[in-house]
Amino acid sequence: MTTDTSLDNPRPTSSRRSPSFIPTILLTVVAVAAGAAAMWFVTIYKPQADTEEQTRQRLMHMTGMDRPVTNKLAEQFTDADGDMIADPPSDASKLIDPPKLVFSYVAVEDPSEYEKQWKPFCDHLSKVTGKPVEYLPAKSSDEQLKTLRDGQLHVTGSTAAACPLR
Repeated sequence: MTTDTSLDNPRPTSSRRSPSFIPTILLTVVAVAAGAAAMWFVTIYKPQADTEEQTRQRLMHMTGMDRPVTNKLAEQFTDADGDMIADPPSDASKLIDPPKLVFSYVAVEDPSEYEKQWKPFCDHLSKVTGKPVEYLPAKSSDEQLKTLRDGQLHVTGSTAAACPLR
């Protein structure tokens, strides 16, 4: 007599599953990534950002940009429309009409090269004003500003940094 063992020992209908390590591995990877990100932030990003901010603050202080100023025209000038450009004098006796115009470009150590380059402009200015135009070879911003202040320079270009201190 043979017995059918498959009938005597039926298999259970629900099989027991082995534990999955995928969630554990994912949690470990996420934890390691978070730790690495925190270490990067603390050891690299934050010190670099702090150094950049300190450098910015030092530059602001060195250039005086951390001390804002309110600019205004000198007392002898008026600016009715508030555009920070002096208005022409309302008193006709204060207007000047020089017999010749003096022009200077931005002051440089060797202005002779600019004199050649600006000759066509000076010729055109002479043509449209009917006055002779002389080129002033200014070698420094101080020289240029003094001649402008003293009325010896009539048309000029200057650097944005040139500010009369007197």
